[in-house]
Amino acid sequence: MHLVISVLVVASLTFALAEPARAGETGLAVPGTVVVAGDLQVNAMRWSSSPGSGGTSISLYPSGDVFVAGGLSLGGAVGLTYQSYDLGFEIWGLGLSARVGYALRLADRLLLWPRAAAHYSMAFCDETCNDFDSWSIELSAPLVFDVAPHIFIGFGPSVLYIPAQDGTASSMTSYGLRSVLGGWF
Repeated sequence: MHLVISVLVVASLTFALAEPARAGETGLAVPGTVVVAGDLQVNAMRWSSSPGSGGTSISLYPSGDVFVAGGLSLGGAVGLTYQSYDLGFEIWGLGLSARVGYALRLADRLLLWPRAAAHYSMAFCDETCNDFDSWSIELSAPLVFDVAPHIFIGFGPSVLYIPAQDGTASSMTSYGLRSVLGGWF
């Protein structure tokens, strides 16, 4: 919880000190810019229902975003996830996401692009558990750097919250680092 509060405080201070891309500028975060990216996320998960238990999750989410006004972006993703749990089972998942973000220009080629996303996932288990679906919310705040014309990389913290769902006893919170590689036109 302290990490979430810290991320929100840093994002708020950055928002207060930075300004969105200006009209007439070219580049990432300008209205009308379309972004295509691949997000790779690796998380170490721990949850409160079983102290000491956890697992590893690897996800690939090709995504797209459009900057609609100033630094405001709307986007979505389709993804594939693999999870291996310390309790001895594996899950493959398919997901859809919708998100909103706001890119804050920190320097000529450097932006902070905090985003909030809602995810829907369908999970397919091995023989040790049942298939299920779930909803989740994610906050991420990658620092994005234009490495070349129309190409960027990014890296930053992410927090994923999955509320208790039908048939589950508890919620889960995952803290991780997110990298992103993409292009814009």
